[in-house]
Amino acid sequence: MKYVYPAIFTPADEGGYNVAFPDFLGAVTYGLSLEDALEMAEDLLNLWLVDAEEHNEEIAKPNTAQIPADANVHMISADTIAYREVLATLEF
Repeated sequence: MKYVYPAIFTPADEGGYNVAFPDFLGAVTYGLSLEDALEMAEDLLNLWLVDAEEHNEEIAKPNTAQIPADANVHMISADTIAYREVLATLEF
């Protein structure tokens, strides 16, 4: 499945960016730069959604209503079918 969700990027005190997905409680990550934070956000979103799909959990629809108007928001895409293919090639 393909998805797109809003993520809030907040500058971290130590540099880089904290990232939170308001649609998924506890879905947070960090990147050393904006580019790194975007990559980390995409990876987190894919992992979160693959797990939800595998456990037949209800997946929330994207909602921007609760996001403050002045927030630094980026829309992050996920493709869980393609991500599963990547996961299958990794050795754990």
